[in-house]
Amino acid sequence: MVDATTPLLAGCGRNEEPVRRPEGVPVSPFGKESTARTLLEELQDLLSAPVFISPVESGGTLLYRVRVGPVENKQHLLALQQRLQDSGYDAGQPLP
Repeated sequence: MVDATTPLLAGCGRNEEPVRRPEGVPVSPFGKESTARTLLEELQDLLSAPVFISPVESGGTLLYRVRVGPVENKQHLLALQQRLQDSGYDAGQPLP
């Protein structure tokens, strides 16, 4: 269900079900910040979307998640995922 706080894709037709705007794609978590930073630098050169590191604690361990986004729309998301795959990276799953 979509409510008033849900970001929507631009250009949805009046008769179409609203679609959540993709916020971004997690690419990979790392235990070392330096490893995450190396991937961040590689992806910044490759992609046309912001790339950032998001530290998160999981099971008592600090992980450094490399994420891409937010993206403008679903088409940009799909192109970004294809570019990741074509370059040998995991395409990730879109974040809501």
